[in-house]
Amino acid sequence: NTNETKNLSVYYNLYQLYTTIGDTAKAEEYKNYVLNEYPESIQAQIIKFPNKEITEEDATNETEELYKSIYYLYNEKEYEQVVTEVEKTLETLENSPLMPKFELLRAYAIGKYKDQRSFRIALEFIAFSYPNSEEGKKAEELVTQLKEEK
Repeated sequence: NTNETKNLSVYYNLYQLYTTIGDTAKAEEYKNYVLNEYPESIQAQIIKFPNKEITEEDATNETEELYKSIYYLYNEKEYEQVVTEVEKTLETLENSPLMPKFELLRAYAIGKYKDQRSFRIALEFIAFSYPNSEEGKKAEELVTQLKEEK
């Protein structure tokens, strides 16, 4: 759920902000929200164990779960929502190895409800941006097929 992802990010950032400025009452309010509503999130783990280093694997696992939830939407033929969810997710990811997967899922969704030109542009972006990834190679292959069909 996009709103849940946004809420988690917003409440965690508010927790950090109020902690930084010393407003313990407000910080505690937002901390409790994160811990109660998103107990398995990386943000909750950071709050619970502030001295524990969060590994890249932890971040990847959470991102994989998010990918699965968006892929579920794709399987449910919610293509426009898939595009929206992927775009919002990509705003929050930084150099994640799963970015090409999200981009390719977005392109597939575009191909389902928009025109072929939009689909090709999305694929070309992936092929250009992630040329050495499996998704980049798949996108390049699909672009070639689309050009041959013309």
